[in-house]
Amino acid sequence: MITYLILFINILLNIYAIAIICLIIGMARLYSKHNITQPFVSVLVAARNEEQNIAICLDNLLLQDYPADNYEVIVANDGSNDNTMKILLEYAKKDTRIIPLNITEEYNGLKGKKNALQQAMEKSNGEIVFLTDADCQVSPLWISEMIKHFTPKIGLVAGYVEYPIKTFRDKLLALERLSIGVMAAGSIGIGYPVVCWGANLAYRRSAFEEAGGFLAIKHSISGDDELLMQNINTNTNWKIDFCTSPKGFVKADFPQIASDLAQQRSRHLSASLHYAPPLIVLGIVGYLLNLSLFLFVPISLFYAPLCVIWSILLSKSLLDFIAIFLGARLFKAYNLLWYFPLVELLYIVYVVIIGLRGALGIFDWKGRSTREIKN
Repeated sequence: MITYLILFINILLNIYAIAIICLIIGMARLYSKHNITQPFVSVLVAARNEEQNIAICLDNLLLQDYPADNYEVIVANDGSNDNTMKILLEYAKKDTRIIPLNITEEYNGLKGKKNALQQAMEKSNGEIVFLTDADCQVSPLWISEMIKHFTPKIGLVAGYVEYPIKTFRDKLLALERLSIGVMAAGSIGIGYPVVCWGANLAYRRSAFEEAGGFLAIKHSISGDDELLMQNINTNTNWKIDFCTSPKGFVKADFPQIASDLAQQRSRHLSASLHYAPPLIVLGIVGYLLNLSLFLFVPISLFYAPLCVIWSILLSKSLLDFIAIFLGARLFKAYNLLWYFPLVELLYIVYVVIIGLRGALGIFDWKGRSTREIKN
């Protein structure tokens, strides 16, 4: 029995190793682009109860070095019960580029954030649509840097989201975010995009429409970013690219309350249930590998025949470190590598718990429970 168990876990490890190698190859294939056109751009922001953050976000967006008459900022106020809409209206009086949109109804059965973004999309005029979140900050070069990637065949460009590091906890979480950056950049580099951040995303209106927009993925509560990206990649002839320039990075703060962080991560992972079958299989492989380590590494301390599980843990850790090291080089984050050993162990527990919560739909968004969003 132990022999078959170890054989099974080794098979999982080998599949995992192939996936990591593919991500490494994908990161190596990314390179700078040089589109020199400046099409009209619409920046869409979904905001719900963001009175503490929206002003900073708007200030950043109004300071772009992109031609002022060549972009607009549409902010969808999604049922806020604070002063978010009041702040939006004040900004709109000062600058006509700011266009507030008060969301009071559903669009063709869309729920939550997708509903807000879809209605903002209907209001927008840009040939290229940018997305960020109300609690994020962008550099003055954000639009200009991302737009460089829109060569004729590119339909969507994803970017990296980095987090200010204020505490020891932030350092650990930043390394976890770096691992997602590796997955995003690497999978896009090999032509099979898996994940991206809706806080730093841009796509052609035509690519969005050809893929069916958010209506094509309304069956998922989350996934307004990666599911849309996967649809564009699978169902259209447009290509996907990734911006690796720090000028195109977006900054966001980690949720400061542990329960909010768990809700956020569970919501993000829930979209994976709607991936294409091969990606779901890879996700299951990764989950089972981490679950095996979670269960059997502690048991091996008291049951000698399972000691071989430690070699599997070390092999996985080596693969992860190589990928993370190359990701740190890509995203200029070498300072995070010191925390790899601790994060590697904590990540096993994290995947097991958060992955299960996401699969079961145990999360909320901006004060809305899963049930509220579905209904």
